[in-house]
Amino acid sequence: MPGPNTRLRFRREHVPLTQAELAERVGVAEITVRRWEAGFRPQPVHIRSLCSVLNASPAELGFGLGNDFPPTGVALAASLGGLPDALVIDTRSLLEALGIATSAHPPEWLAASLDTPPGRSFEADRQRSARVVHGPNAGLHYHGDMDAAMAALGGLMEADLASHNRTTPFSIAALAQAGRDWLVDLHRRPKREDPPTDSGAQAIRDTFRAFQELDTRYGGGHARLALVQHLTARVLPELDIGNRDVEAASTELLYLTGLMAFDDGALGLAECYLIQALRLAEEAGTRAFAANVIAAMSHLAIFAGYGEEAIRLVQAGLTGLGGAENFAVRMRLRTMEARGRAIIGDSAGCIDNLSAAEGALHGERSDAGLDWARFLNWAYLAGEMSQCFRDLHQGKLAERYALESIDASNSRGRRRVLSQATLGASYLQRGELEGACGAGAQALELLGRGVRSTRAVYEIRCLARGLARYCAQPEVRPFMDRVREQLG
Repeated sequence: MPGPNTRLRFRREHVPLTQAELAERVGVAEITVRRWEAGFRPQPVHIRSLCSVLNASPAELGFGLGNDFPPTGVALAASLGGLPDALVIDTRSLLEALGIATSAHPPEWLAASLDTPPGRSFEADRQRSARVVHGPNAGLHYHGDMDAAMAALGGLMEADLASHNRTTPFSIAALAQAGRDWLVDLHRRPKREDPPTDSGAQAIRDTFRAFQELDTRYGGGHARLALVQHLTARVLPELDIGNRDVEAASTELLYLTGLMAFDDGALGLAECYLIQALRLAEEAGTRAFAANVIAAMSHLAIFAGYGEEAIRLVQAGLTGLGGAENFAVRMRLRTMEARGRAIIGDSAGCIDNLSAAEGALHGERSDAGLDWARFLNWAYLAGEMSQCFRDLHQGKLAERYALESIDASNSRGRRRVLSQATLGASYLQRGELEGACGAGAQALELLGRGVRSTRAVYEIRCLARGLARYCAQPEVRPFMDRVREQLG
């Protein structure tokens, strides 16, 4: 039986709120709050809500470092899914990428010998593990066999278009396992040079740029299904496996589809598309882009509240990236690790990674001209830094970087909404109600200009939940009324 969570109870009573009032604001039953205060850990999404309602960091509520025991090898094996009997080359690198302390005796769940069991081959293991699932869960597996991967991708997009399915379950274990399988592929395949340019890939990249512009200006909900239709009708049927530049360009479109699904609030679909993008990136031999996909997968884990799992994915991405000097990808990976460490309350680790991210941003750009990297810039980094400091409950720094992100965002509508909402949270953390409401009102105004982003709406709602206990204040009431009117 866990011990009582006195930090959570103290913070609730300090606000002050009763258990019933806190339960209503978080959207759970009163008995659930009683269980949390008794020591049971909430789901990650509820931790975020608690932090917003109680205006506190996860660590201040008893959910930071030192409040949980690290997983054992067996527990981690369960979270990652069963590992194949085929053995992993360079086991130590793989263990380090997954965030597990290395030793002379790896955990029992990871085969460490370099001999395959009698009568078994690595390729046979890959093919046997490539059981194709059709329907909304079709994309949850990283298939070693490309025929199986293409069949799964087709099934995923067919199900997406048929049902506009936004209820595909999100699985943190699927993300972790995909990162593991990608590392296995990297060690099993010889390293390849970047694919030669092919004229057939240019049309795909032109399409990517057009949809990317719509996404950054108006949010993922604006044109996601149109992109899926284009992929289904024009790209997938003509995808020539073996033409690596066409594969690489198609991977970029899959990745963008995953980002748009994420922004549209469909986390389960987003992870399916990103897992399939990761597999196709490995087939194309674009290691830096594959590591960029891993960074996006880490962002999904962060949004869902899985800080430690996000950090492990980043470590896998950095291991896979190796010595490739793509500074934009390295910056993004370090930024995502900082976000993960902020969630678990590791302030020092967060700041170290933000420093590394800023250093990478100012490195010599080898990704100049790559469309998928063009928005990995200061507006992006400053916005993510502001969210790090918000999660660490450092309102002044959150304000500083939110303002810098807003100033650098130009026509990026979604980024401006996200940073305005973070700016409002930074004011709220310091008790500046007028500033919080002003920033929130600006976020609502930007949202009303055609931005369709479930993620942006979520951040505004989090700000509104934090302001709810001040709703009787004259400077707060108009903002709360506007939230109800505009968001329902």
